[in-house]
Amino acid sequence: MSDAAYETRPDTGDRERPPARAGKERRRPPITGDTTPVGAAPVSVAAIAPRYGRFASNDLRYRDSAHPDNTQFTPSYVLDLVRVDLGGTISLDPCTTDDNPVGAERFYAPPKDGLTEPWDAATIFVNPPYAKAREPWVKKCVHMGFFHGRKVILLIPAATDTRIWQEAAMTADAIVFVRGRLKFGVLRPNRRQVAASHPSSLIGWNTSLDACSELGFAPRWWVPRA
Repeated sequence: MSDAAYETRPDTGDRERPPARAGKERRRPPITGDTTPVGAAPVSVAAIAPRYGRFASNDLRYRDSAHPDNTQFTPSYVLDLVRVDLGGTISLDPCTTDDNPVGAERFYAPPKDGLTEPWDAATIFVNPPYAKAREPWVKKCVHMGFFHGRKVILLIPAATDTRIWQEAAMTADAIVFVRGRLKFGVLRPNRRQVAASHPSSLIGWNTSLDACSELGFAPRWWVPRA
């Protein structure tokens, strides 16, 4: 604003904005719960849901465990580092498919229920289904890593606001927040790789995740469990 827009008070010498001229007051509309611009037609949630609904919906987080998008194979560039942090081999993958894509020494795939089969292995890697279906797998990892001293690495979405993520984090020895989105090595029609729809984290018990720290941020201020 130019100097001409201010006046000098003769008594103090201070400069101040002059009072508004008559008829030039700035009129502000009353604040209400409706933020629709004056004169515009109201917009319903149903009208914008097809385009924006996926950003405000919890359907992805709570979708059924049988949903096909709940399963994504772990990228090889992640597995290479996981093996290093587990001492060179993955003894058990309890949550996989018949072709054993992780290359574990032992694995469980449907129709076997990996949650009820024994996890009597020295090193365990788990990439559970997405959404609500991951919760019992996370609890099993906590049980085997925290209470039974198994060396376990868990790959899950970095949903730090959820109770299940915090339950795992509070018992873990190390955490890595993966930089960017995991790429699954599968090409879309536009030649771009299919990527995770969410940020990811690796949570480890009885391992430091030093090798996996190459994938992102590993907080060194993390206080391991006593």
